[in-house]
Amino acid sequence: MASTAIASSRGSKIEVTLPNKQARLLAVACSGAASMLNKVSYPMAEMELRGFGKSRVEVDRFDLASYMSDFDAGIRQTKMKNSVLLGYSHGGYFTTMYALRNPSKVSALVLIEPALFTERAELEHRAVLAEKGDGVGAIKAMLRYVDRETGLDEDRSAAEAKKITDHAQSSVTIAQELRIRAENPISERELGELKMPVLLIGGTESRVADMVIRAASCIPYASVSWVRGAGHLDLLYKPGNAKFHDRIAAVINGFMATLA
Repeated sequence: MASTAIASSRGSKIEVTLPNKQARLLAVACSGAASMLNKVSYPMAEMELRGFGKSRVEVDRFDLASYMSDFDAGIRQTKMKNSVLLGYSHGGYFTTMYALRNPSKVSALVLIEPALFTERAELEHRAVLAEKGDGVGAIKAMLRYVDRETGLDEDRSAAEAKKITDHAQSSVTIAQELRIRAENPISERELGELKMPVLLIGGTESRVADMVIRAASCIPYASVSWVRGAGHLDLLYKPGNAKFHDRIAAVINGFMATLA
């Protein structure tokens, strides 16, 4: 049975869910990835980003270095000697940033439509909404950006946004995350410095599939897998889409086998 540990970091307590065997993957900000990707053959730990789930922020302000410290704390809990990090969407941004800053600590990356190239103006727009206390509005803006079908349907958008904000500590922590991402973009030149194997996964029907294409053109040791018919939210966020999750699990299993 999985167990939950709380790791101390810079101004935060980080929630890490550990499998009953030695972890081979650490999924970041995936909110239930292990249960959705239950056909991944390799034991998977999960780490919630600060301000989400039981990863509580204990300070008024934090910065990018705080997130990097969180990764160190989370990886220590897993006891992985060669960390393979899995990040989806905004989690993909932070896992990539950690790998760039700590290349000796990361042996490989699995990036599922990582939010690497979101325009600064878009991130700042969402941050302003969250700073005004409208965390739901900030998430609805994100949904319009990544999934128009959901984002432009008021009822569906409101329901999805509420699920996410209910999982968040506060609008303030959402706003700070968005500001940090806006102020610390990852350039194509920096992506070219990644020397570890990288698996990029995208959906053929995703509005932000171009992020996968663009990242693949920059990362030297990248392989790409496309999930036919999947939109951005289908790839990991919607737990009912088993057909997509089975496909993703199979691709991850194949990638992990090459790392042995």
